[in-house]
Amino acid sequence: MKKAVFSGTFDPVTSGHTDIIQRAAEVFDEIHVVIARNPDKEFMFTEDERLRMLESAVSELECAKRVKCAVWERPVFEYCNKIGSRIIVKGIRSAADFDYEKTLARQTESLCPDIETVCFFSNSKYDYVSSSYVRGCIEYGVPLGDAVPVSVRPFIDLKKR
Repeated sequence: MKKAVFSGTFDPVTSGHTDIIQRAAEVFDEIHVVIARNPDKEFMFTEDERLRMLESAVSELECAKRVKCAVWERPVFEYCNKIGSRIIVKGIRSAADFDYEKTLARQTESLCPDIETVCFFSNSKYDYVSSSYVRGCIEYGVPLGDAVPVSVRPFIDLKKR
């Protein structure tokens, strides 16, 4: 069974994220979506809120039964080793994303040479969508359009109050 790990902070999960999850599930048997800790970021949503949003968004996907969601405090390659995966999935929207993810892939490779990073280019309709874009929309009360899955909207509505 080919397992892959898709990691990110998911603050919040976007339609771009769920598109990558669904497409990765067409290639791999099981996808583990891992909320990774990043001490350099300030978050709008707590880890618990992000996990609940992620689980809710994944439940809408055709591949839901083959997706597992978790929070992980350690390097992602350690999660891969824990579950027996050798693949980290990343989504790429732009050249800046590519450069950033390439650096992370090389760092992972230096620490754990048997882990491979596989990149999925975003669907063009989500090229503009990022978690920071969504947070900005929330902050200013701008309509989100299709930037987030329908099941995530109630979490966002609670945050607006």
